[in-house]
Parts: sequence; C-alpha cells; structure tokens
Amino acid sequence: MKVSARDDGTFVLWHNTFSPSLNVAARAIPGVFPGSSNAIEGSADAIQTAIKYLIEERGLNESAFTGQELLTAPSKFCHSGEAYDDRLREYQKDAVLFLRAQRRAILADDMGLGKTASAINAAMSFATSKRTLIVCLSYVRGVWCNPHDGGELMKWAGPNHSVSLEVFECKGVKPPATPLAAAPTDWAICHYDILHAWVEKIAAWKPEIVIFDECHFLMNPDTRRTKAAMRVSKEARYVWGLSGTPMTNRPKDLWGVLSTITPGRFGDNSIRVSADDFNI
Repeated sequence: MKVSARDDGTFVLWHNTFSPSLNVAARAIPGVFPGSSNAIEGSADAIQTAIKYLIEERGLNESAFTGQELLTAPSKFCHSGEAYDDRLREYQKDAVLFLRAQRRAILADDMGLGKTASAINAAMSFATSKRTLIVCLSYVRGVWCNPHDGGELMKWAGPNHSVSLEVFECKGVKPPATPLAAAPTDWAICHYDILHAWVEKIAAWKPEIVIFDECHFLMNPDTRRTKAAMRVSKEARYVWGLSGTPMTNRPKDLWGVLSTITPGRFGDNSIRVSADDFNI
C-alpha cells in the first residue's frame, strides 16, 4: 500500500487493487473517508491512525506500507500564496487547520470566540476558490452578509483577497428558473426556514464547502430542515458545523447533527433498545 499527498493538504492511502481492509478502516477510524474501491483519504493524523489500525487490528504487515514519509505535519495553508490574516488569533488559525484537515467536522468553540471568522478563512484558504454554501438562521444572515458593512464575509474576504464577494442570497420559497450556477459567485447563503424549497437548486449547484451555522438546529433528523441539510451537503467535500452548544439537552440530540455532518458514521437512529434486550 502507498501513501500520497494531495495539493489541498489531505492524504490518500491506496492499493493497486480492491482492498476490503481499506473499507473497514474507513468505517472504523473517524476522519477517514473512502476515496474509491481501493483508496481511503483524510488528514495526516487520520491516515496514520488508519495505518496503525490496519497493522495492529487487521494484521497487515508493516513493510507493506510505503511513502509514509509524506505524512508530515500540516502546513500553514493560505489563499493564493498569502499568509494568514494577521487579525486571526492563534486558536482561530488552529481552527482553520482543524476544519480543513477533518473535512467534515463541528467547530464547537464557545460563543464569541470567532467561529464565523475561522470558517470563512478556512473556506478561503485553498489555492483555488471553492463554491461555498452558508446555511444559517434567518436573523443571522446579516451577520454573514448585509448591504451596510458587508458583514463578516466582507470583513474577512474583502478587497485584499482574490475571491469573489458576489454573494447569492436565497430568498423566498419559490426559486427562480435560472440555475444557481448562472450567478457569478462562489458564495451562496440560505436560511434554514427555506432550505427545503431550494434543496434541488442548491444540489444542482454542487457546493464544494457547506457551512451550517448554529448546527444544533439540525438535531431532529425527521424535520424537513434536517433532511434538506443532508441533501445539500451529501456530495460536498467539506461540511462544517458551527455551534457553541452542539448538544443542548441529551446526548441523543447530537445524533441528528452528526448524521448530517458525517452521514452513516454513527449508525441508524431508528434502532431501539429495550430493557428486555438485556434481560433486566
């Protein structure tokens, strides 16, 4: 098996032919994702953990792995060769690396610590711009983008950065006939209350990054909102949830959020266990 690095900072562990062990590792190790029938991908730490798992738990020979020298510490990613924004605090820079490396993750910093800034900078940190969808509460749209001061997007992705600031805002429950791809923008914003009406239009746009602000509003997997969220983020390469309170009351409330961010990794919520199953 060989390890190779991608330009976006992720790593791929692959085999020349189909390997069932790689599929098992993708299901067993958080942060590892199936790339194809003969490959898995993830951050440096995740791939290193997968290699250790395959050797210790699956009995693979350590000598079968080559190219591990590529697994170096993550570099300080930046957009178009620019350094980190000096206004970011050190923990926010760490958050940028965390979101990029994990691909599908929840940034659960406390309220007021600048999760929005971290998410925007993470989305901007790639060498080429990516189609980014922001899903938030209706009354929070102005925080992200507004006609007065431009909001957080203008603050962190302003004229000093070579990214488009044309933000497409989804409005109402009757999307226009024009496809979203026709809009000259890499950014789109939609609030949770109308996401169900825009789901097909957004899915056709194929966002590469989806940011769910206040992602704890996705705790109920049976709601129209959560089902729409799962649909628009299904094919995205990066899905990031932002919340200072990802679990509001009971641990099971977290399942809906996790199943949206990382579908299938935590099983089927329909399974019910009774006392009879344990002979109590």
